[in-house]
Amino acid sequence: MPIRSLLAATALITTGTAFAGDAEPDTYSGGYALAVLPEEFVLAGALPLGVNFDFPGNPAIPVVNAGPVPALDPTTFGVVGFMQATSQDNGDGTYSVGYEAFTADGAPFVTDGMNTLVPTAKGLQEATDLVVDLGNGYENPAFPINGANVCGDEGDIFIGVEYYFIRVDGTENREFGDTTGDYIRPEGFTFAWGYDIADARTFNRVGFVATFAAVSCAGDGCFGDLNEDGMVDSADIGLLLSAWGSCGKAGPGCFGDLNEDGVVDGTDIGLILGAWGICS
Repeated sequence: MPIRSLLAATALITTGTAFAGDAEPDTYSGGYALAVLPEEFVLAGALPLGVNFDFPGNPAIPVVNAGPVPALDPTTFGVVGFMQATSQDNGDGTYSVGYEAFTADGAPFVTDGMNTLVPTAKGLQEATDLVVDLGNGYENPAFPINGANVCGDEGDIFIGVEYYFIRVDGTENREFGDTTGDYIRPEGFTFAWGYDIADARTFNRVGFVATFAAVSCAGDGCFGDLNEDGMVDSADIGLLLSAWGSCGKAGPGCFGDLNEDGVVDGTDIGLILGAWGICS
């Protein structure tokens, strides 16, 4: 059963302005859409079904950890479902963001007679997936400064995901996965997950919980500067190679394990290459 994460989210994204201690709550935006995914991680087009975002006069602006709000038809603004976002500090250096959407009438997301043709650059194409997506502001009080990534550049994060759907008959499907990607950006956090359209004909509730581990720091140097000489270069690659392999008893976050997944491998080399150059 193909369930796929998207490196390019389709959310209508708002930028939160709340800092820890501010009175303003952290808002989010998101929704669900029929999408064409001709290849894994490639979005050809999307047809929004239910959305909600921070716009003037909206009586139900989505707020993190404030419960469900209506998901609106993007053309009529009628209520077609509900959606909600959650965020929490897990107390162990990780942070989890959850998103869930469900239909208003208990029917499946995709029903007989529904238009499933999606506009793409190649014209109308039959939808392959139902996509749910979430965007929220950079300054969520439940996150450390600069989102989930406290040391690296934007997007240099490791992410674990529990994704699920609940069928009309009450049975559930839950799975786990992990990936890396540019999910933390200047405009905020964005994440999307795709569910096969055949499954979307059977379920009326869907969501995910994405858990972030902060990228590790190397002393007082910048991210990737393993020898703390003020530059990320071949010397740091050499140090990383010397620590190659499983962290063993040292656990996640050992020397060279930049994404804290418990192993020093090609992913960490990729992170060093992404930070290449003089520390700023």
